[in-house]
Amino acid sequence: MKIRQINILYYFLLILSWILLGKFVFWKYASLPMLCLEMLYILWIICSQFVICHFLDKHGLKKDFISSRKYELSKTTFWVDEQKKELAVMCLGNPVKIQYVKVKDIDKAEVKIVKKWREPEESKFVRRVDMILCIKNVENRFAVSNTSGYSGVCVNMNAEGKKYVAETQEFIEYLMHIKER
Repeated sequence: MKIRQINILYYFLLILSWILLGKFVFWKYASLPMLCLEMLYILWIICSQFVICHFLDKHGLKKDFISSRKYELSKTTFWVDEQKKELAVMCLGNPVKIQYVKVKDIDKAEVKIVKKWREPEESKFVRRVDMILCIKNVENRFAVSNTSGYSGVCVNMNAEGKKYVAETQEFIEYLMHIKER
């Protein structure tokens, strides 16, 4: 099962509505209030995913889902229902939907450290730390660290990198413990 981390339709509709509003409203009635309204809409386009995710974080889980543990990554939030052995996943790139997965469907889970290209094995800096969940033989990769490594910013494995790996490994062990019960 592939977890949709990006909802292209959501972003397409946001941008399309901005273009249509701009063409029929903002540019036709050019004035200071319309300019302010357009700036507010641009701010909404930028911030809407965070607002929706925050709302879903508080009120979005289905009614019979009892969250016993919450785990947050840089762009993904997980909730675990121990009684039903179910995992809820909300991705920042797909803020309009919380996806549910049975823990028994998780075939494999691991932490993956992605090294910088041509870096020696003992390097203290890595590009990123990922959590891999194989659900029904489909690999889903979730970024644990909030750096991409492409901008020159890397994860220091002597400091926050060890913390990322330890916390993620603890969460994976927790999931596997629930699966085995």
